[in-house]
Amino acid sequence: MWRILGGLLAILLYLSPKAVGISFPLAMHTLTCVGLVCMLGIGWFGGLITITLRDIIICLCLLSPFVCVGIIQFLVIHEIAGLKYIALVALNLLAALTLTKYFSWELYSKAFRWSIPFNIILISAVLLLGSISFDPTIHTIYDPGLFMDWKNFHFTLAPSSLALEKVRTGGIFGHANIFGMVATIGMLGLYIGKERTSLMVRISWWVLFIFSFVITESRSSLLMLLVFMVANNILQSWNSIKKVVKNIVVVGGVFCILLAVAFMRFDEQTGDITSGRAGIMDIVSAEVLDGLPTTQAFGVGLGLGISYLEQQYGFMIPVDNSYFRLLIDAGLLGTLMFLFVVGFCFWRARKNILTPQYTYGAFVLGMVAHSLFESDFMIDFKSFIWLPFLLYATQDSVDDKNYKNHESSRDLDHI
Repeated sequence: MWRILGGLLAILLYLSPKAVGISFPLAMHTLTCVGLVCMLGIGWFGGLITITLRDIIICLCLLSPFVCVGIIQFLVIHEIAGLKYIALVALNLLAALTLTKYFSWELYSKAFRWSIPFNIILISAVLLLGSISFDPTIHTIYDPGLFMDWKNFHFTLAPSSLALEKVRTGGIFGHANIFGMVATIGMLGLYIGKERTSLMVRISWWVLFIFSFVITESRSSLLMLLVFMVANNILQSWNSIKKVVKNIVVVGGVFCILLAVAFMRFDEQTGDITSGRAGIMDIVSAEVLDGLPTTQAFGVGLGLGISYLEQQYGFMIPVDNSYFRLLIDAGLLGTLMFLFVVGFCFWRARKNILTPQYTYGAFVLGMVAHSLFESDFMIDFKSFIWLPFLLYATQDSVDDKNYKNHESSRDLDHI
C-alpha cells in the first residue's frame, strides 16, 4: 500500500502539481522530471534497482529520431529549439523509466486506478465547500478563466462539450483530458497484468470510470478504452467464428454508439471551442499538406509547431493529433522515423511481456486510436499513457524468467 501511495504522489507531482497549490519559478513538470531522474540515480547507485542494457537501448531508440531531426534542423534551417527539445525528451524518458523501475506496470496502473475515486471525492468536496471564481486576464476562446477554489485546491473549469449548461474539470490533474487518460490507464490495469479481479470488482471500477467520464467528458480516453476492449475481445476469440460474430455484434454495437459520442468533439455547435475540431483540423491538415515548403522535410522545428501555426494564422491552434503534430514539428521524414522506431520497439517487446498477445495487441490499437486526438507521441507528459507500458514490456523477458526459474531449480538440487 505504501508503494501505491508513493507512486500516486509521484504521479500527481509528475502530471499537475499546480492544481494543489504548489508553485515554483521553474516549470514544474521539468522540475519533477529532474527529481525522478535523481531517484533513478540514487536507486541505481544504492542497489535498489537495476538498469539493464535493454533499458538503455530502448531509451536510445526512442530518443534517436529526435536527435537526428534536431541536428538536421540545426544544420539546415539553423534552428536550435530542437536541441533543447531533445534534452526534454531525454528527461521524460528517464522519468518514465524511473516510474517503471520503482512501481512496475501493475502498481503504476493501480495507483492511477485508485486516483479515480480520490479525485472524484476531491472534486465533489471543492464543488460543495468552495466557490467558483473568474479570472478575466486569462479569458480566451480556449480558456474561459473559470476556477473552483477551496483551501489550496484550484481546479480549472472548461465549458462542456455535450451540454451548454455544464462544465468539465480534471480536478487535481488540471485539464479534464489528463484525468481521462489517468482513468483509462487505471482501467487498462484491470486487464493487463498479473492481478486477477472478480466480475463485481470490475463492474465497480467501470461505474467509477463512467462517473469520471461524466466529469471530464474525455472522449479521446473513452475511445482508447473502447478500442482496447473491442480488440481484446475479438482477438481473444479469433479462432472461433461463433465467438467472433457474437463479440462483433454485442461489443461492436456498444462501441459504435459510444464512438458517436466520442466524435462529438468535431461538432462545432457545442459550447467547448476545442470540441469543434472540424474547422481546426482543416487548418492543420491544409498546413501539413500544402503549407509546408518541400525544403522543410524535417519540419519547422521540434517543439515549435504550435507557435508556427499561431504566427501563420494569428491565433493559437491546439494540434491534438500526434501524427499532424509530428508532421509539423519533425516533417515527413522525421515522422516516419519516429513511427518506425515506436512500431519496432513494440514489435520487439511483444514476446517479452507475460501479458497475452491479444491483450498486448489491443493496447497498441487503443494507443493508435487515442493518438488521433492527443499528441501522445511527442514524448512529453502526455506520453505517460503508453511509454511506461512499453518500458515495462521491455523488462525481463520470458526467457529471462525461465532461466531464473531453471537456475533456482538447480540450486535446490544441490540441497
